[in-house]
Amino acid sequence: MGDAVLEAIERDEAYRVVSVLSDGPSGRTELVVPVATGTPIYVRKRIPIQIANPEAWEQLAAISHPLLPHVAETYLLPDAFVTVCDYVEGFSVEQLMAARGRIDADQVRAIIADVCSAAGALHARGIIHRDITPKNVIIAADGAHLIDLGIARVGDATARHDTTRLGTWGFAAPEQFGFAQTDARSDVYSIGTLAGYMLTGTDPGEYGFDVAVSNLPWNLSSVIERARSFEPSARFASARELSQAFGEGAPVQRASLATRLRMAMSRGISLADAFRVSSAGRKVLAVVVSLLVLLMAGSGFDAALQRWPSIDLRERIGTLLLAIAYAGFFVGCAYHCACAFVGARGYAAERHRVKRYFINVGLMFLAMVAVMVIIALIFGTSSTGRNSAGS
Repeated sequence: MGDAVLEAIERDEAYRVVSVLSDGPSGRTELVVPVATGTPIYVRKRIPIQIANPEAWEQLAAISHPLLPHVAETYLLPDAFVTVCDYVEGFSVEQLMAARGRIDADQVRAIIADVCSAAGALHARGIIHRDITPKNVIIAADGAHLIDLGIARVGDATARHDTTRLGTWGFAAPEQFGFAQTDARSDVYSIGTLAGYMLTGTDPGEYGFDVAVSNLPWNLSSVIERARSFEPSARFASARELSQAFGEGAPVQRASLATRLRMAMSRGISLADAFRVSSAGRKVLAVVVSLLVLLMAGSGFDAALQRWPSIDLRERIGTLLLAIAYAGFFVGCAYHCACAFVGARGYAAERHRVKRYFINVGLMFLAMVAVMVIIALIFGTSSTGRNSAGS
């Protein structure tokens, strides 16, 4: 056993565990005190060596920000990278939400301003936190502290993907699931999600989260929805921009139709990006599925065109309505099947929107059928009346 390892073990044994705060795949977090003095209390994080990023902690140690952890020391054990940080007295946003259910807008703005300030300091040193969640934001006497950089990484402009696919479901940006490189905008996504969670009391992993956010005043919902855009380029470029947009005193206003359409498009699944970063096998599968669905739709239109000259006005109207319904259904199938095959894991983050799309398509189909039946009844009644009068 090398001298460095022996020294690390000695440093590790210099602390006594007071309690275990958490223990999971991203590491074990403990409250510890020095054996020699019994004070002060520190937070010790044991990060599995496979996912540890010592460079991020080195950069963090060089940052002096009141709302970020102060690193007391770091050392490397055979199976873990260990960090020891000052303990922040307070309670987490997770605990606050458990007690209140939701938080008023003014307090949320203050918390988001602090979190954005802390995240911005990280981003300035090239660090992406990647786990900004309610349990990792501590409300203390001097503000909201951003803690636990267990899965933080230093950005690499030359890489296409993160080396590890980690993050908290619902709060993690889609690109954290392995289909693109994370950057500052990934944390912007998480902060926007955190704001929506605090304001609505709805977990972002639940079906009703997007609906709950859309029901907030426009000056809040528009900022959150932009921060949570599926495509990173549609989000705020930095935590500072998000903080400014979310700032106090923003008037409640309705957006223009053009703005609403742009935001709706930015929240949609980017099939082109999914296709670009997918494997060759998934690309082939997506193309095959799309072509099969296109052929199915094409055969239906071909049959309608062949019958067109021999049918009356009533049947033509019915055929047109069915064609519209079928077109919407089949195009939707092709689009979302391709997305599912291309981005099986990362694009699962959009599953609720996909479900709502199919529900909407189904309702549209039923509406079309209902209209077709009504028109058929009207034309059928008119035709019967004319025939009776002629006879």
